[in-house]
Amino acid sequence: MRKTLLISLLLGLCYFPGNTQSRGFLSYSVADGLAQSNVMDIKEDRRGNLWMATFGGLSRFNGISFENYDKQDGLASNRTFCLSFDSKDALWIGTSLGISSFDGRDFTNYTVPHLAANQWVNHLLVDKEDHIWFGTTAGGLYQINTAGEVTQILDASAEKIALVSGISSNGNDIYVTTYHGGLYRVNDKESTLEQVSLPPVLNNVEISSLYTDTKNNLWLGTSKGLFYSEGLNFEWVHSFHEESVDFAIYSINEEYDGTIWLGTTHGAYKFKKGLCTSVKATEGLTDNIVYKIHRDREGTLWYGTFGGGVYKSLGDLFTYIGKNNGMNFDYVSSISKGKNNYWFGSYGGGVYRYVPGTAGNPYIIDNLSSEDGLSNNFVFAAEEDDQGNLWVATAWGLSVYDGKRFKNFYKENGLPSNQIYTLIKGSNGSIYCGTSQGIAELNLDNNRTFKSYEYPGAEQHNRVRSLEEIHGGNILMGTQGGLKIFNGKEVLDYFEADSLKHIAISSIYQHDDGTLWVGLVDEGILYYNPSSKKVLRFTEASGLSSNIVYSLAMDKQGSLWVGTPRGLDKVSFDNNLNIESVRNFAANEGFFGIETNTNALMMETDGSIWFGTVAGAYICHPEKDVINPLEPITFLTGVRLFSKKVDWKNQHDKQSWSHIPEDLSLNYDQNHLTFEYSGNSLKNAEKVRYQYMLENFDRGWQPITKRKEAVYTNLPPGAYTFKIKASNNDGIWNDIPITYSFEIKPPFWRTWWFFTLAFVAIGVVGRLYYNFRVQKKLRSLLQVETIKHEETVKVRKRVAEDFHDQVGNQLASITVLVQLIQAKLSNGNKEVDELLQKLGQFTKTLFTGTRDFIWSIDPKSDNVNEMLIYIRDFGEELFEFSEINFYVDTNDTFDAKMRLPVGWSRHVVFIFKEALTNSLKHANCQNVYLNFNVKEHNFVFELKDDGKGLNGYQEIDGQGMGLRNMKERAKKIRSHISIVSQNGDGTVVTLEGKIPPNTG
Repeated sequence: MRKTLLISLLLGLCYFPGNTQSRGFLSYSVADGLAQSNVMDIKEDRRGNLWMATFGGLSRFNGISFENYDKQDGLASNRTFCLSFDSKDALWIGTSLGISSFDGRDFTNYTVPHLAANQWVNHLLVDKEDHIWFGTTAGGLYQINTAGEVTQILDASAEKIALVSGISSNGNDIYVTTYHGGLYRVNDKESTLEQVSLPPVLNNVEISSLYTDTKNNLWLGTSKGLFYSEGLNFEWVHSFHEESVDFAIYSINEEYDGTIWLGTTHGAYKFKKGLCTSVKATEGLTDNIVYKIHRDREGTLWYGTFGGGVYKSLGDLFTYIGKNNGMNFDYVSSISKGKNNYWFGSYGGGVYRYVPGTAGNPYIIDNLSSEDGLSNNFVFAAEEDDQGNLWVATAWGLSVYDGKRFKNFYKENGLPSNQIYTLIKGSNGSIYCGTSQGIAELNLDNNRTFKSYEYPGAEQHNRVRSLEEIHGGNILMGTQGGLKIFNGKEVLDYFEADSLKHIAISSIYQHDDGTLWVGLVDEGILYYNPSSKKVLRFTEASGLSSNIVYSLAMDKQGSLWVGTPRGLDKVSFDNNLNIESVRNFAANEGFFGIETNTNALMMETDGSIWFGTVAGAYICHPEKDVINPLEPITFLTGVRLFSKKVDWKNQHDKQSWSHIPEDLSLNYDQNHLTFEYSGNSLKNAEKVRYQYMLENFDRGWQPITKRKEAVYTNLPPGAYTFKIKASNNDGIWNDIPITYSFEIKPPFWRTWWFFTLAFVAIGVVGRLYYNFRVQKKLRSLLQVETIKHEETVKVRKRVAEDFHDQVGNQLASITVLVQLIQAKLSNGNKEVDELLQKLGQFTKTLFTGTRDFIWSIDPKSDNVNEMLIYIRDFGEELFEFSEINFYVDTNDTFDAKMRLPVGWSRHVVFIFKEALTNSLKHANCQNVYLNFNVKEHNFVFELKDDGKGLNGYQEIDGQGMGLRNMKERAKKIRSHISIVSQNGDGTVVTLEGKIPPNTG
């Protein structure tokens, strides 16, 4: 009770300032892609997207762009009012024509009973069991179960349930409020409502909103103000004004620090540190109805409004004073602090006095210009002296204001130039003026007289843009020609090194330790330590947003704030002055002015920093710059082929909202892929950065980029894994990258089976080619051999003919002559007769041998049939005059034209002549049998007698010269000869072999 009373006392006062400082808000409207400007509800999905219910359909926002859905996509109605997600990530939408659900691909619509024209589903909640609870403007409370059945829990006839104004859950219980003052708790088991007792102060009070905070306590927005409960014990927190029919609280939400925000019919209200503040259009929000306040996962607040679209809170890091707050000019060229107020110099609007407001009192802004006597409205600097006089440096003279009127000083009054760029108040009480022609010292104790000092050099060395008093009372001068020092007597170069003497300087800042930070016009920042003479240079290459530096200041945490044309840079260093990080602040962080101005900077004792910009004055609270610790929610959004979107149809994976093919397998010619991805961080989506790589293709992570797609062309076949990771605006990266695996199949000519077939084919072709070459070579050899054979045949035939004609005829003649001689010497000498007989025998033997030789060299002898005939004839002739019977048996199935290799017939003939002769001379036989059997190319020649045998011979080597010759001849024709002889059983000579095929 005491705690509740304390809240009442602290929050009981509501502050409605007339003029206030603007805070940081960004607005998004139809012009930015929003479906329609009335935003009734806001919900966030698991991918970090915001969904907005509007009167023009659904809008999905990723922090940069909108994607809209309406009736053409399957939504029941374009007029949508409330949203909720179930455990399967399906979005449920309350519309003017019932309820729709969306699973990322398709819409499913449910008809709601008793819903007439101009009525709609106004509140919707999905519980932990995925039951859908909803109320309608027709009254009553309904439920859709997991089977899709619509059930009415309480009908509209119950007076207290006429119109549901809120449905909320604390994770366990579901609560329902009605506009007529009822609060109910759902009995989930029985699907009934149990009314919760409320204090008398809430009797007959309209309840317009219901909210469960992070501590599971309930807040009620009512026509009598805001109520808060601990354990359902409600106490009044704050009353805004007299009860009014046109005032209602539509939305309640909180920040992480416990600050409560209210969306009402009269804009937004904020409760913080005992103060209730109305946040209006002058602060950057809206004065219209705020239907919904949503806090996203990063703590950013979003405001759905009536007619104004959606607003995003940028926090309290920056507040703003400009045209919206009473100034006529936004261009703030200087900022300084007096005893009771601030002075803003403007470029064209004179000088402004700003008096901060207090609780219950607005701040004050008034203006002094040339109409009040100021020498010129283009003000470069304004400084208040110890007596409270305001000194103003303008583009044409120096002016002093004593609180009533201006007095002006020009070149004729002792100034070196009428163009005065900067002023400082020295510790000695003097005013120092930086002009286009050197420095002037104004001694206030000596009738306001000027002393001028110039550097002896070119004109740019005397164009003074900034002044800074350093330890010891000397004045540093930042000029277009380098850094100078004024020691009270003369102007000298500050730097000894020639390389530093001519750089153009825009601003100077001296740290408490005596080190200097110097802003350069277009070369970044210079650090100088006077003790160690250490010099460091920081530029865009070091991470700065720009090499053009307008102003410098260091906060209490040791970070350097740098004013540039591209916003503010916050530069953090390690102990060795190496840059750890550079964070840029611009419009997305609430620094809408973006471009700062030279010397338009002022440090407050509490650490706050004022910056003058081309769009007003901003005060920065560095202590409120909290690092965003949440990494982006990163996911793949699409895969394109040859830069074109593909309808993957049934290849989608089974996860909701995914439009990515599962187990993607592509043909070899589908090798031009574009991967689309997103890293959702609504805090500052514009500054999300990405790194990606394709495993098995890239050597490592690609450079950091802001692009949201990666293109790969001409990918070779293989298995790949695409990896993507993202960082938020403060450089917090995903710990684990998102991966997506796929394959590109090789063409059939690069598959293993094709290689196998190709290898076999190559082997076969090679073998065929080899055989072809061999055959070709053999044919060539055969042709040669044929020619040789033909020539040999011709030669043999000619030799045989010649030998027959010459030797045979001569031998025949000799035989005849011998016979004639014997006839004439019939009565002659016996010895001569014997000699003639021997000569006749020798001649006859020689003739017979010559005949065999002539026959063997004759080509016709190379024929099986000819050979057999020759042996037969020889045998018949041999046994013709003996008592031995000679029989020949041949099969008639062999080819009579079968050729024999050259010389074969001679060896066979001599083998069987020898065998026949042995049978005649030694066998003492009565019958001799000669069998010739030739089958295909195999032959068996057998000679058999019935004689007494050859002394027991049975294949014994060395049994006479004739037998050895027979075996030698058999070997020469690659045949086998066997001789079997038994005493009394005769002798069998067998020759077996194979006639080579294709014998020419």
